[in-house]
Amino acid sequence: MADRKHGIAGPATTSTVRSGDWGGRDLSGERHEKVAFIDVDLSETVDDGGVFTECAFRGARFNVSRHANAAFVNCTFTRCSLKGAVIDPAQALVIAAALGLVVRED
Repeated sequence: MADRKHGIAGPATTSTVRSGDWGGRDLSGERHEKVAFIDVDLSETVDDGGVFTECAFRGARFNVSRHANAAFVNCTFTRCSLKGAVIDPAQALVIAAALGLVVRED
């Protein structure tokens, strides 16, 4: 399980995907719950409406992926790469919070 800011434990996972190559996969409409995604390549995936609930992403690569209407509910992200990813604004705030970032308009 991944730790959150200030050492708060993330949700417990019940299954693991390790070192998988999901590059280019269409995740639209898929549902994943309590899965640990460890060193998984999710580059160039398309995700319209996919739901990830209480998942832990460690060393996952989301490079050049596209996410619209997707949900990352109570997920943790550790050492993940999102270079070139396109994420809808509402989901960007959720992911930013999970990464410990503050998003503000100045």
